[in-house]
Amino acid sequence: MGTGILLIWQGPWRWDTPWIVLTLAVMFLSVFFLARAFSPVLRKFEEPAADQNALTAKLARSLWIYIVLLLLML
Repeated sequence: MGTGILLIWQGPWRWDTPWIVLTLAVMFLSVFFLARAFSPVLRKFEEPAADQNALTAKLARSLWIYIVLLLLML
């Protein structure tokens, strides 16, 4: 991330270039998604009455969505 900031600062691009704005938006969206998708599910694993199979499926789905977000950012 530091090198990306340096490249934008020293390079010919401006901060309002569409691909930079979109990359930053996807990055912040992925951080928000990471906090909202994984934390509550991981906390439910410790509950004694939790359905482990359903939680695992939900976690796997969230993981694939997160991977797609990261690939989009690349």
